[in-house]
Amino acid sequence: MSKGFDSMIEATKCGLPIDASTIPTPPQLESEFVIVDVAECIESGMGNAEETFQTLEKDLLHQIEVCTKNKEHFLRLGDVSSASKFEKFGLESKKDLLVIQNLRKTGSLVPKFHYETRLFSMVKCHTDLGDNDLEVTVERGINLPGKPDDLDSYVRLEFPIPTEAPQKAKTHTVRDTNNPVFQEEFKFEFNRKSRSQLRQFKRQSLKLEVWAKGGFLRSDVFLGTASIKLVDLESVCLIHDCFSLMDGRKACGGKLEVKVRIREPLLTKQVEETREKWLVIGS
Repeated sequence: MSKGFDSMIEATKCGLPIDASTIPTPPQLESEFVIVDVAECIESGMGNAEETFQTLEKDLLHQIEVCTKNKEHFLRLGDVSSASKFEKFGLESKKDLLVIQNLRKTGSLVPKFHYETRLFSMVKCHTDLGDNDLEVTVERGINLPGKPDDLDSYVRLEFPIPTEAPQKAKTHTVRDTNNPVFQEEFKFEFNRKSRSQLRQFKRQSLKLEVWAKGGFLRSDVFLGTASIKLVDLESVCLIHDCFSLMDGRKACGGKLEVKVRIREPLLTKQVEETREKWLVIGS
């Protein structure tokens, strides 16, 4: 093939026109082309044959599981092209698995194999949620202010959308600890197609007030507020962090672990690249 370029090279050196459409696409630009590093290749026949067969089976089963999961994920998103790509990878791994299992049963030699690093682009989406759902999980409090073994606490939530009627919720009370584990989920609704509500996401925050339960004839005591900026959901569909408790600009001490999920980001798709060590039998 390289000799076929000689005439083109000479022509360009002389300033003559050439037909660039006849130049073949370099293999590294092909979508199915995978670059294999020498360090990632494993010689077949090394070590105990039975252990090698077991490792190959385990890795192929993992690949089949990855392909099945990703295929179902993309089908739920309506991305048939990506789902078909993972279906193809899964079928290849299933065929390789049958080969390995048959060779193992018949006591044959371990076939040639190598590992590749494959890069997959995954669209992050919580398909278990509706388009207009916002799910908040209050996980736990961390070192809340108060007596460690004598604090009964709960959390009040306020989702500021719609403006005229903010949505509210409240956790149960966890007793006798300043590290309470709540693990409660709440669902709020918003209108993804409403421009005014999307503007509220830019300006407003989800507020979680932590309170200590009062005793007999004593009022509940405010411990602090954790605020989560909703603007982050324009580009991501998951916020999961520990937020400091504040009273205005004053830190109160302690934190609240909270997880916020929506189906997909409000403005853009969230695409993440993952690398998988991929087993290939033969070659």
